[in-house]
Amino acid sequence: MIHGLWRVSGRRAYRGHEPGSEPFEASLNESVAARAINRGDIELLEEFLPALPAEFCLPEGWIT
Repeated sequence: MIHGLWRVSGRRAYRGHEPGSEPFEASLNESVAARAINRGDIELLEEFLPALPAEFCLPEGWIT
């Protein structure tokens, strides 16, 4: 799964988003995204990688 910010770069709509419209956030299966990119329908502007905040820690005593 690729979570990211996408832009329609082709001449036809992609999943309800028209060419020239604002970029959209979506989670796309890797093979689906690869086919759409290869066809020239969409491009990935920014990938969102899930991560915990840097200040996150487990409560004391949870790890023994």
